[in-house]
Amino acid sequence: MKGKYVKCYNCSKSIYRYFSRLKKGKKYFCSLNCRYKSQRIYQKELSKHLYKRIKKVCQFCGKDFIVENYRRNTAQFCSKKCRGKSFVGKKAPNWQGGKSSKNRLIRQSEKMKLWRLTIFERDEFTCQKCGKRGGKLVAHHIKPFSKYPKLRFSISNGITFCKKCHDRLHGHLRKKYHDKTY
Repeated sequence: MKGKYVKCYNCSKSIYRYFSRLKKGKKYFCSLNCRYKSQRIYQKELSKHLYKRIKKVCQFCGKDFIVENYRRNTAQFCSKKCRGKSFVGKKAPNWQGGKSSKNRLIRQSEKMKLWRLTIFERDEFTCQKCGKRGGKLVAHHIKPFSKYPKLRFSISNGITFCKKCHDRLHGHLRKKYHDKTY
């Protein structure tokens, strides 16, 4: 087989390569030592460029902060705290004009939390069906929350159940929604 002489990429020493082993654009080395030296030099040059530090200004608080060169296009905030605070309300990526269900807003309100606590205290944190005290309790609306909006916060419309009894009570609803095949 025939070949030709090529220069070592690292030390320029002349080495013989067969045509079957020659590939266009490939770097050739006379030994593994030369190859490793070349890689180390390349890594040093690359790290000098990549890890050069630059100064940027935080988009949320306006403070100056320093980042590595490779983050020059992506770094916008000085900390995770500033990043988190910047994506609130209208600035959040999933913002939909302030729409949230009225039901959810009512159920998460302070008034609802107070109603729930009052029901628990009245019933002494005891399930009114099985008599179990403590554990996971649910303040149940006797007349449905959705059908009787005037009675939503009425103390007489609430009763304490443990989670197990409450699930049994609403078993027909659970079967109706969870047994569907989608």
